[in-house]
Amino acid sequence: MREPLNDVLLAVTILSPGSIGENCAFKGSPRRWVIDPLRERMTFTEHIPGSDGECWSSSPRVGRVDLEWPWPVTLDLPALTAQRRARLAGIG
Repeated sequence: MREPLNDVLLAVTILSPGSIGENCAFKGSPRRWVIDPLRERMTFTEHIPGSDGECWSSSPRVGRVDLEWPWPVTLDLPALTAQRRARLAGIG
């Protein structure tokens, strides 16, 4: 999306083989989560725009990710990676 987002708490991007280079948070969104299922192990990265216009990005995380904002949620990246592999192998 290139248009400003209004009243959005969170933007989530799940990368695909056709994804083009990543920018920081979407304009107007206070946070952006990027999930990359294309690596050997699925990763999660959080992008938060600062008051100076610069973006803070977490290091890519693997494993279980527990988040509290904008609501409590847990991402079990190893389980999601296993499900993806099974689907690609025609098992699941």
